[in-house]
Amino acid sequence: MSARDHILIALVKEILGPRDGPYEILPENQDPRDEYITGVLAPARAPRPPDEIDADIDQVIEETSSEEDQDTQGYVVVPGTFSPALDPKALPRSIGLSFTVEATDGPPQIEVCATWARYQRHQQGWQRQPASFLTGPVRADQDRAWLAAEGVSLQLRSRPLSGRCWRVSLFLVNVTEVTGNRRPDTSDHLFQPQIRVHCCPGTSLVPVWTAGTGNLTSATPGSLAAEDTSLALLYRDRTALARGHLCGATWKAIDPERPYPFIPSPGEAPFAWTDAVVVPQPEKFSPADVRTELVPCYPIEAPHMDWDGQFGPSPTLNPEVLAETWQPEQVRNNLQPLVDGYRAWIQAQQSLVASLPAAQQLVAEAHLQQCRRIAERIQEAIEILATDEDVRLAFCFANKAIALQSQWARGQVLTWRPFQLAFILLNIPALADPLHPDRRTCDLLWFPTGGGKTEAYLGLATFTMALRRRRARHRVR
Repeated sequence: MSARDHILIALVKEILGPRDGPYEILPENQDPRDEYITGVLAPARAPRPPDEIDADIDQVIEETSSEEDQDTQGYVVVPGTFSPALDPKALPRSIGLSFTVEATDGPPQIEVCATWARYQRHQQGWQRQPASFLTGPVRADQDRAWLAAEGVSLQLRSRPLSGRCWRVSLFLVNVTEVTGNRRPDTSDHLFQPQIRVHCCPGTSLVPVWTAGTGNLTSATPGSLAAEDTSLALLYRDRTALARGHLCGATWKAIDPERPYPFIPSPGEAPFAWTDAVVVPQPEKFSPADVRTELVPCYPIEAPHMDWDGQFGPSPTLNPEVLAETWQPEQVRNNLQPLVDGYRAWIQAQQSLVASLPAAQQLVAEAHLQQCRRIAERIQEAIEILATDEDVRLAFCFANKAIALQSQWARGQVLTWRPFQLAFILLNIPALADPLHPDRRTCDLLWFPTGGGKTEAYLGLATFTMALRRRRARHRVR
């Protein structure tokens, strides 16, 4: 196992549990409610002490999603029983899972497995008692409710969408009765709850936004619906198959429990299912087609940030070299490959548009039109650098400052990543001309943490300060 695997296993044991297997016994002085800070469901019907001033808020809130706010076929509206109180000290009463299924023939069918645990006082401490409930094959196009065990309710809500798709929501609720005015004790709570779903033959998961995509192509530019269509295209190969309610969601393609061809499983959560020991035929639900996850973990690959040689020769990315480039023709020679390579990439993307679904082709064309405008702005910046000596001097100064700063901080000169240099050039025309129309545009640099946004912003800020200082000297003269 890697060091990262050990850290993940230790994290899950520390905040979710169990720490010593499905039948663990915690010392008497380690109350599970104090030890585990996530995955604990309080009784939904417990009386609220009078000192909890926000207690009644829970009864009037209904959970809605942004999709419902936009009237774009969002998730099932859930009664307020499933929503957390606004009291930050309150524990959740339920966890839930929403996903979309498609049936090729007949009604959609799924099997649901719910697991949880209670902790009871034992001679040696707190004894964990795992439990499970299986629905068997059930229709996913009808609302259902099961009393999974004493004090545990499993509920299914379904809503038809366009075509042969249904939006399904499942909820596991702690309905333990707490009599009198006493506070719920540890044994009244549910720990480490999970909902796992297996799709029967003829039923499959589809992306959560699929059903509404056809209605979004006519969305008003700049609206949230238009942004949804844009994101649906950009992330078409990274689609979400489920959403969690008061928890995370994971599915087979990204589930940490999925088998790896050449790497043995560590055998502990989150890479293994702790409560599989109390479930008949656990292999059907591990990895599940979709399930809840209280400690979500997802490996994110670092983006490729080097220049891609298939789009032509690389521009000059060394700030030391750019700082010493003064002749206009040298400026063009050093920077023009950035625009040429970007335009070659745009052309390659253009050739892929015809292979997209019809509903996404208009969105793709709009994206590429924006890309072409970006290329024009970078080209304009190169021409300004070649013809305006004040702008060129400020650009040289900014590169020299960044080179020195990186040399002092890291012991070596930073090499610009293509997106950093492109972002700086993109903004030069508007910074050089106070009346430029791009002044009405706010450019946001969208990149993962640690990718180099700070250096790009610093380079642009240094350029701006140098240009203002240079022009102020002209005005004084």
